[in-house]
Amino acid sequence: VFTAGQDKGELSAEAELWIARDQFYGALEYSGRTLMLRSDPDPTLVIKALIDNFRASYRPVRQPTPVEDRLARLEATAAIRRVSPARRGR
Repeated sequence: VFTAGQDKGELSAEAELWIARDQFYGALEYSGRTLMLRSDPDPTLVIKALIDNFRASYRPVRQPTPVEDRLARLEATAAIRRVSPARRGR
């Protein structure tokens, strides 16, 4: 499932499968044990946290488009000019 997500561009292609596997199953096992010990049959919070964690950890890094890259450079230049007005004439 993880490699299918990588193939679709939904998960980072640079992520190592074995690390994601160990992280997922380790968290699932430990959380399942804790739920059993607490007699808490509702795993909703655990599942949401696991999904949120994977989305944050393994989302693909999107490269900026040329327009976004140009806009970022223009904004940086404007910010520098506001901080250092004496440099405008150079």
